[in-house]
Amino acid sequence: MVLVGGYITWWLHQSLGLPLYASIIGGIIGGTIVTYLIFELFVKPFYRNHRFLPLVTTIALSMILDGILLLLFGSSPKSIIPGTKHIMHIANVYLSIEQIIMVLLTAAILCAFAYVLHSTSMGRKIRAVVQNEHAAMSLGIKAPLLHLCIFLVSGIFATLGGIYIGIDTNLSPTLGFAITIKAYAAIIAGGKGNFW
Repeated sequence: MVLVGGYITWWLHQSLGLPLYASIIGGIIGGTIVTYLIFELFVKPFYRNHRFLPLVTTIALSMILDGILLLLFGSSPKSIIPGTKHIMHIANVYLSIEQIIMVLLTAAILCAFAYVLHSTSMGRKIRAVVQNEHAAMSLGIKAPLLHLCIFLVSGIFATLGGIYIGIDTNLSPTLGFAITIKAYAAIIAGGKGNFW
């Protein structure tokens, strides 16, 4: 999803010439649609058999998507805003304004997510489903709908990550493998089911 969001945004901005903000919104919408299709076709049918089986199907899907992106966009690196970054020198650190904006947006999004997760009814339902799905369903919580919502939110976060990478550095079809390795390391270190 990182690469899908990044490449859609790059294509809208660089190939179609849409403004950056419209391209980012288009990338998020495109990433959300692809995330929904992935959930319906590659996660939901397999989750019923075993809760870890979608890990296998999504790894296979990521290889397929990497190949499709390579065929569509070629192997050369792509940057959403090439050579137009505004660099600031603060003490001994060089930062672009785009990087500062992305860090601030990330902090704001994580704060909003933390608020929803820890201070709302929806957040309590999500935590209940994570702790014990069947017990949560016996209390009337619609676990399958929450699975879809969380999957969509995670797809949007991944899409935003791809857009950030495309703005900050470059996108390439082989980038997905390195990101996947880091994601699995985070899952192992943090524990599956631990949001943070």
